[in-house]
This record gives sequence, C-alpha cells and structure tokens, in this order.
Amino acid sequence: MVLPLLRRNPFQSVVVITTLCTLLYIGNAYRKQNNFYSMIVNITKSNFAIAMIYFELMLIFIFIIDVIRYILFGKIQSVEVEYVMDRVWFTIPETCIAFTIFRNSFGFVFGCQLIFLMVIKSSHWLFYARIDYMERMMAISKKFHLRAILIAIFLMLIDLSIIYSCLFNAESTNDGIYIIFIFEYLLLVMYLLYIFIKYCIHTIDSASPVNWENKAIYLMIFETVFNFMSMITFLSFSFAIVVYKSYPLFLVRRLFASIRAFKRSFVTIVKSRRAIYRMNEFKDITQEDLNNGDPCCVVCREEMSLENNCKKLPCGHMFHKACLRSWFRRQQICPTCRLDLLKEDAQNVRNENQRNRERPPNQNNNRVDIRNLAATIQNELTGGPTITTTHKIRFPKPPIDLQALSDKELKLMEGDLRESTINRINLLRDINVLMDAASFQMQQYNSIFDESRIPKKNVETQTTNENNASTSPP
Repeated sequence: MVLPLLRRNPFQSVVVITTLCTLLYIGNAYRKQNNFYSMIVNITKSNFAIAMIYFELMLIFIFIIDVIRYILFGKIQSVEVEYVMDRVWFTIPETCIAFTIFRNSFGFVFGCQLIFLMVIKSSHWLFYARIDYMERMMAISKKFHLRAILIAIFLMLIDLSIIYSCLFNAESTNDGIYIIFIFEYLLLVMYLLYIFIKYCIHTIDSASPVNWENKAIYLMIFETVFNFMSMITFLSFSFAIVVYKSYPLFLVRRLFASIRAFKRSFVTIVKSRRAIYRMNEFKDITQEDLNNGDPCCVVCREEMSLENNCKKLPCGHMFHKACLRSWFRRQQICPTCRLDLLKEDAQNVRNENQRNRERPPNQNNNRVDIRNLAATIQNELTGGPTITTTHKIRFPKPPIDLQALSDKELKLMEGDLRESTINRINLLRDINVLMDAASFQMQQYNSIFDESRIPKKNVETQTTNENNASTSPP
C-alpha cells in the first residue's frame, strides 16, 4: 500500500527514505554509546552520517520554505514559475564563478548563506511576477492586497536584518566575503521598493473609475530611477571588489545588463515625449475620413467620432488622441502598420499618400488588367485556351423586389435556351478564374510585404518582454 504511493511521487520517497535512515543511524549510535556526547563523537567521525544529516537538514529547509511560500503566495501559476526559472539559470553560474573569488572563505556557513540568498532572490522575483500579473487581473480581491503587503513587509525585514548582520560581521571579522552579501541584499531592497511602488500605482489605477492616463509615465520614471540606482550600485561594487580582490567576472553580465536597461528606459522616455509632442501636429479626422476608412479604433476597439478628438497619422490610420498618448508612452510606431513616426521619411509617406488620393482612378484599365491576369492564370493552371469574359448574351440584373414579378416573368428570367445555359457555365468559369486571380494577387502582396522595410513581427510583444527583462534584478 505504501510502495505505490511512493512511486507516484519520487520526492516523497526520497524524504521518507532519508528520514528513516537518519533516525535508524542516530538510534543505533545512541544504543551503542548510551551517552549523548559519545553518540555525537561517533556520528561526526562517519562521513556517511554527516552527509545524511546535511541532506536531512536541506529537506527540512525546503519544507519550511515551501510552507512559508504557501502562506504568503498561495497557488503559484505556471507563468510565475517560468519567470523565476529563467533568472535562476543565469544566477547559478554567476554564483559558481563567485566561489573563485572567495574560495578561501568557502565553508558550510558560506554555502548556507548562498542557498538562503537564492531563496530570497526567488521570492523577490516571484513577488514581481505576481504584481506584474496584477495589471491583467479582472477583479482584485482584498486577500490579494493583504498578501502583497505581508510579502513586502516580510521581505523588507529579512533584507534589512541581513544587511545589518553582514555589516556587523564585516567590522568584527574584517572578512571581505560579507561585502558581496551586503551588495546583493542592497540591490534586493531597491528592487523591493520598485515592486511596491508599482503595486501602489496598479492599485490606484484599479480603484479609479476611469483609466489613469499618466500611469505609464510614472511607471517609466520609476523604472528609469531603479535602473539608474542599480547601475550606480554595480559600478560601486565592481570598483570595491577590484580594489580588495580582483576583477569580478560574475558581475560582468549584470553590469552591462544594468547599463543597457538604464539606456533603454531613458531613450524610451525621450522618444515618448517627442512622439506625444508631435501628436499635436497630426491632423484631426473629418467626416469624410470616417466614411472612407474604418471608424473603429484599433487600440481601444471603440467607435470614433468627431467629438472624441481623434487624430490621423501620416500613414492614414485614425485613432483616439487619448489612445495614441498611452500608446506613444511605450512605442513610437503606428499600432496598425508599424510605421516609425519619429523618422524623417514620415513626411514623405504623408505626401505620397496625398498624391495617391488626388490621382483619378482608371477603372477601365484596372478591369482590363484583371481580365488579362485571370486569363493568364487560367492558361497556366489548366493549360487550355483563354476564356474571354465578354459574351453575346448577358443575364439582366435581378430586381431587388422579386415579389412583384409574376410566374411568367420569373420563368422568362430563368433562360431555358441553349445560349443561356452556355452563358451560365461561362460565368461560373469566369468566377472561378477571378477567385484564382485574387488568390494569386494576395500571394504577391504577401511576398512584397515580407521583403519591405516594415517589420511583420509583433513589436508590442517584443517591447513588453524587453521591458520585463530590463526591470528584473540584474
């Protein structure tokens, strides 16, 4: 009965076997010695017993962490686990490289401190993923707010207490190993403050009856400040390590990542301000634009009207002014065609579109081209002769109201003559050929669109992912 349960969960089987082996070994040692001191001496002389006790302590530590995680975070989603695991894979090699600098101070205590640091880092990353998911939640409960505040207080107390402990130990022992822990937990404190500020902004936005237009501006400002403080901290710590030990190779990636994140966030703010300033130069839409184009705004999926203060971009697409303002705070491209609105050729695109609108259409030439294209495609596909699209006998257009026609008139419209039957077959063939021509034109359009300078990928998703990566703790 027990073996099938252990086979279903290998981790539980490892815990049960390790616990039984540890208890049996300690009980056997106590039975032989009958003295607590002699039992401890006997256990410490056995490498197998020490390894088994260390493994048992690690399992107890994992169990305690799992209980705390369940109390604070509750059920963890797969997206949050993926976010944490993506950063763990970068942190483990950097931690192993850090061993080379502090190899003289490496021991059991140092290993426990590194493991605890990894656990605290994972908690901060999980907290960030939870707050980032808060923006996409339909309804935020009071339980979520209570847990978020408790997590922030709990992590802040741990970070500050460990910083104080490391400062005290560094002064008393004069050991440089505590510098890395002070630096790491100082970064975590700044990261936790940024997460809590982001939580407050999302809370204010969710509590307001209307959308908070300045929300994206505050998020970008605090993100830039956090990236700047992280960059300064990395530079200061790198200089201190170079003076005390040697160049910290484990900080190279994180240092350049912090510099790149600060540069990206600062450039985003500058470009967003330029795009918002230029938005006032765009033309307002007219009733003719609404009649000729799509009156639905792509950003908010609502109908546009002249009273909503809508703008028309140089590429010809129309949006609400408020939607454009919120869009330009993150991206400076057209939401529909991905045209970069900050480039100098935007004016050329507007002039070209204006010339195309003023050019009179040549419907006869277009009709001839389509017919020739349809005939050519039919020759290529079937290998037969070209079928012309003009016939001697044409069907009259049916009237709109068929109820007013008599049975005799309807019978005359059926066309039971030989010429009428041939004409029906020819028209069906022409429709088939024209459908093939339309498909061929769409294939040509897709091939030209792929080779053009307009990117076809989803720029918004890429920018959102880069922003999430830039705000993660380096």
